[in-house]
Amino acid sequence: MTREQKPIDNLVLELQERAKELNCLYTIEDSLNRSDISLRQAFHTVINAIPQAWQFPNVCKAKLIYGDIVYQTSDFEETKWQLTSDVVVQDQKVGSISVFYLEEMPSAHIGPFLKEEKKLLDTIAERLGHFILHQKLKTVFNEFKVARESVQGKAKGEWRIVLDMIRKTDPNLFISLMRKMLHLLCWKGIEEAEMLMKHTSITRRTGDEDSTEDENKPLKVKKIVNYDQYVETIQRLA
Repeated sequence: MTREQKPIDNLVLELQERAKELNCLYTIEDSLNRSDISLRQAFHTVINAIPQAWQFPNVCKAKLIYGDIVYQTSDFEETKWQLTSDVVVQDQKVGSISVFYLEEMPSAHIGPFLKEEKKLLDTIAERLGHFILHQKLKTVFNEFKVARESVQGKAKGEWRIVLDMIRKTDPNLFISLMRKMLHLLCWKGIEEAEMLMKHTSITRRTGDEDSTEDENKPLKVKKIVNYDQYVETIQRLA
């Protein structure tokens, strides 16, 4: 081998290593970006993607610790040839990722490991920390959403109960409330409420003629087809 060939061969090897590292990062990033992936699935993806990115993949094993749970590649064996990076979430260590060689390999920058491999492991650990934080925030948001919907649903149920009581005990007051509710819905620009307002009317009878309602006086309801549907539509829009 000539002197000129050796640097070229080294360059090719370095490029091959960088290509393996990029492929590893791509695999991990692609999986962590899935909206439906769980922590368990993400952790298995990470540890299985790591060995192929290292210089000697045939004797490389990976282990991930998150809290009290340990994930590791098949046929895992812990040895003295180890490289580790902490997984940190909001300035607190929540776990770690470790890479092991099953047998002694040629010496490099950090024992048998390349300095680029340490940088890669740090990058993976950092990305995993961001993913864990995102999952935690998503869980909190979902719990808050469920709680809010539960409270709103309960409030809506109680509101309907009160209206039903008013409807049975004071029909005039009930119609007045429905009318005001319909006006409010129209004011908010709800198109269906505006159409309902145009095609229905509630008036008060005085003598032989009908006049526009007075909200503060007893009401006489003008006959409306499908009256229950009319009321239910207003309550639904509200």
